[in-house]
Amino acid sequence: MCLELPQMKILKDHRGFTLIELVVVLILVGLVAGIAIGSTRGLIRKATTERWIESFLLTEQIERHEAAKLNRSGGIILGSNRDLTFIAADRHLAIPPGLQLERWQVLEAAEMRPSDNRVPYFANGQSRTHLMELRCGDVTEWVLVMGLSGQVRHLRSQSQLEAVLSTLRSDHTLDAVPTERFQR
Repeated sequence: MCLELPQMKILKDHRGFTLIELVVVLILVGLVAGIAIGSTRGLIRKATTERWIESFLLTEQIERHEAAKLNRSGGIILGSNRDLTFIAADRHLAIPPGLQLERWQVLEAAEMRPSDNRVPYFANGQSRTHLMELRCGDVTEWVLVMGLSGQVRHLRSQSQLEAVLSTLRSDHTLDAVPTERFQR
């Protein structure tokens, strides 16, 4: 006794892909594109922040030099149009869209105080120590400018920031003073 199985038709003229195969490929391409766009966006934010910080540091050094060279006071002023004006150097530096100045403070008597949108530079090129907190998307970085020496610390983590501020405070006083947020 022999059972006969029905023969399945094999499509000899089958060309192309089925709808399911096309949908699977589109889903996979979409996933890869989504991952690539997300990581690229983060890199662009980081590059924007880094480039602006480099421009700020260069312009800050020029301000320091010009104040000392001209033997007159200067300073940095944050304008209402989101740009920084460097008085002695007669330069402007715009804060690009997407980059936010979250906090700008000066160190006075071991306390970080809001900067009142201005950091003065003295005729000898020195300034008060000041701190900027910058945020671009999920990237937060800090720039700490040491007023007497002009040394700059570019900090990339909250723990680095707290360690430096703790050291600065301990040099002046044993009291730790909490920092305040920048008022826009």
